[in-house]
Amino acid sequence: MKVAVSIILSFVLFMPVQNSFAVAFCSLRDPLLHIKELYPSYSNFYASVVDVNIIEATMSLNQYKLPFFLHPKEVGKHTVYFIEDESGRIGIVHPRSEFGKWGVIEIVWSLSLEGEILDYRFQRCRDPACKDALSGPVKELFKGISLGNLSRLFNVEGNIAAATAEGLNQDMFETMVKSATKTLILTNSFLGQANP
Repeated sequence: MKVAVSIILSFVLFMPVQNSFAVAFCSLRDPLLHIKELYPSYSNFYASVVDVNIIEATMSLNQYKLPFFLHPKEVGKHTVYFIEDESGRIGIVHPRSEFGKWGVIEIVWSLSLEGEILDYRFQRCRDPACKDALSGPVKELFKGISLGNLSRLFNVEGNIAAATAEGLNQDMFETMVKSATKTLILTNSFLGQANP
């Protein structure tokens, strides 16, 4: 009986501590490497932790009638990187984690200031299909995608379309579509903030 009370008491005491030390989990382990690859002519970048409103993000997801949902832990604090050159801010780097067939896949998305996908690379991926996903034809599928033209990635029934790039398996394509879509929705929800 004493053991059960001790276990319950320790859970109750330590749960608030865990939440008070929660931090953004979407971050780059090596920002210089990824940013230099995605923006070769950048001169500066800075990280900003933005707070994404779950209600706003979920409403946006529902507005586009997407066949998946945002888990509450996917919303909240996100570390994004604002990229600059001599003329000012030129883009955003937003890393995202998504569960794939082979475990967690971390995709680093490069976005325009208008919220359009420019490029991507993998920070972590154990799936053998990641190599195929970095090919030119696959990157072209995602380049230019924004909230306004998300329908390119879905079929008429509203499900994720079949992978059209040669060599890319459907599981990997679906994981990337989910990540891209969630990235666009979350990024769009904080782009309107005065000074993210």
